Amino acid sequence: LTGLINRKLLNLALRMSNNSNLKADSEELKLKVLAGLLKNFEIEISGTYGYENAQVTTGGLSLDDIDHDTMEAKFCSGLYVVGETLDVDGICGGYNLQWAWTTGAVAGGSAALGTFDKKRILGE
Repeated sequence: LTGLINRKLLNLALRMSNNSNLKADSEELKLKVLAGLLKNFEIEISGTYGYENAQVTTGGLSLDDIDHDTMEAKFCSGLYVVGETLDVDGICGGYNLQWAWTTGAVAGGSAALGTFDKKRILGE
């Protein structure tokens, strides 16, 4: 189950299933007990670490300023903007990473086909 379930949660669920009142004699029944615990696992949220410890916050360049087909900035030819530098918020769970990879792939492909004006972008 590694990769499907957070390791800490998995370890807890395994301990709980071993201590369960439903003693399982077969491996198949043990898996059913574990699956039942995971499907019906409930926790009470007691708080957060606060805004100052947030992993992702709102902000970034507006999507109105980006060509969505290329990820190129409308105001600066050859400047491609991706991932969390854009004003896009997603829920935790890898969505921000997927957004970064996808926009990066689009921008990289577009940049490879376009021209890069080093003086304009880097001010050299």
